[in-house]
Amino acid sequence: MLLNRLDLGTGEMPDKLRALDGGMIRIAGYVVPIEDHMTRATEFLLAPYSGACIHSPAPPPDQILQVVMEANPVRFQMDRCYWLEGRLRISDSESPYGRVAYRLEGKSLTPYADAY
Repeated sequence: MLLNRLDLGTGEMPDKLRALDGGMIRIAGYVVPIEDHMTRATEFLLAPYSGACIHSPAPPPDQILQVVMEANPVRFQMDRCYWLEGRLRISDSESPYGRVAYRLEGKSLTPYADAY
């Protein structure tokens, strides 16, 4: 994955990653709610595996996206993988579960369907 190519110490990144900043992306992951409601949210983290940030140490900041959905809250199940589409921003910031290297302005969240 290209997102983990960001050097968290220096902020250096490959040109391909820099080109994604401000662009639309589609990425798969698991929802980690940061609001009180556990089945729908307008703001959440997208993590690479189920249960991340809750019962174990958080993944590195370059593997987590802080998401704010543009429209109404989306429904989700925490143990289910989803496709998330939206505009990526490379932005080192703090979330309730720790540091994140990316923000995403969410357009849609849909269940992940394996192509096999």
